[in-house]
Amino acid sequence: MICPSISEHQMWVKGLAHAISGKANEIPSSSPTTSSPSTINAKNNQGMSPLGEVFSWGESTSGALGHGFNTEVNPFKPEQIRDFLHLDVKSINCSESTTAATTSDGKLFCWGKSDYGRLGHESTQTDICQTPLMVVALNDYHIIQVSMSVTHTLALDNNGTIHSFGGNHYGQLGVGVLSDKCFKPAPLLLKNITFITTGDFHSCAVDKQGALYTWGRGSRGQLGHDDQENKLEPTRVNLDDNYKAISCAAGLSHTIVLCEDGSLFGFGLNGDGQLGIGPTEMDKILFPAPNVYFKRLKIKPVQVAAGANHSAVVTDNGEVYMFGMNKFGQLGTGNLSCSFTPAKVQGLAGKHVVQVACGENHTIALVENENDHSTLLYAWGCGNHGRLGTGDEVDSNVPLKIESISDKKIRSISCGSTHSACICAHQDLLLHDVINCMGCHKKFSVIKPRHRCGNCGGVYCNACSNHRAHIQRFGGLKNRVCDSCHVILTGDQQ
Repeated sequence: MICPSISEHQMWVKGLAHAISGKANEIPSSSPTTSSPSTINAKNNQGMSPLGEVFSWGESTSGALGHGFNTEVNPFKPEQIRDFLHLDVKSINCSESTTAATTSDGKLFCWGKSDYGRLGHESTQTDICQTPLMVVALNDYHIIQVSMSVTHTLALDNNGTIHSFGGNHYGQLGVGVLSDKCFKPAPLLLKNITFITTGDFHSCAVDKQGALYTWGRGSRGQLGHDDQENKLEPTRVNLDDNYKAISCAAGLSHTIVLCEDGSLFGFGLNGDGQLGIGPTEMDKILFPAPNVYFKRLKIKPVQVAAGANHSAVVTDNGEVYMFGMNKFGQLGTGNLSCSFTPAKVQGLAGKHVVQVACGENHTIALVENENDHSTLLYAWGCGNHGRLGTGDEVDSNVPLKIESISDKKIRSISCGSTHSACICAHQDLLLHDVINCMGCHKKFSVIKPRHRCGNCGGVYCNACSNHRAHIQRFGGLKNRVCDSCHVILTGDQQ
């Protein structure tokens, strides 16, 4: 007998031993499967925590929702992205007309508008990618975080190296030269990076020592280097040695920095109060300016987020504070007045917020019940295109619950310019829990092992999944698929 792998050979040997002993109908605790990108997670998650599934909503014409041409999808409410079924999504990032996600096995998927090469798909011939597509050029790296902007993308691997691609008119890729676009991801020289984020035309990174680096467009002081010059390469920001940066948030032309001790600094445009440091004589701050508000109240910021011209802070007691532009009610304070200092979102009083995300003109908060750890989403601000997920396009200046996803265990959220997305826990169908083939319905056994379809995720026997087909979202790699998916993917009725 010739087997494709040692593990399958061992399984057959074990199975034959069972058959000889009269136990052919007993199914071992695991069955051989092929190692395609779509089945790796299925194998690794047997008996483990639920997988991460993705829901998206909002503006749909750019392809950023990832639903393809499915006309049954309601863009005004969270809808599951079917292409991520049976994959374990760990992080997601939305931007202007684009979305990106990373999976537990380190793969990066990008979709939406492909201008400037910011999706990283060298072979993309269309202006819009309607469904998630793996960035094949980064398959040799384990990507753990991604951040997209209106022109470019940064991807961080598990070795602390940044890979950049997309538009580079202001040096936002950090490669030392200018270019209109770059489809191929380029590694930067920075080492030991732990956090990345992107503004519209600038980039930020934090290393494990707490040093902050910025590069790209600096015309509004958003790089924090006490000038208005563009930087073509990562340049360290001059923070006091007593402060160790752990994360940051970047908007259209401003940057907010969070330090390990809870200290906040802001630099860049402050015309609408988006730095949260109070009114300033100039509409822009060129160097890191401290935000003393939270220290005076003796509360500690633990997370920051930035929209186009507004910002948000989550504190260690689960409260949300907002500042900046409020034309559409994106501050959630019950009015449309901008705020130059942090204003508490009273509509979330008594609730424990664990994450906040800012879009161009809207905001979403993830609330967790501290007793049973159930979760809810609240959204406010501009409702155009259904980006709030409440079922309509109405603006709101107070938090509104997203009812249609209230039964899900939500892990994280992200906001783009006009759309939003979240990752929810999903208990996948485990291989060893499936008793009968989903094709012929016959019972699995040692001599009739299970196989996961690389396209739909169903569990089938050899006879019902004896084909391989190219699957676009995995960069055209061939995967073992069931008979039905083979027909759909190839058109072969044989």
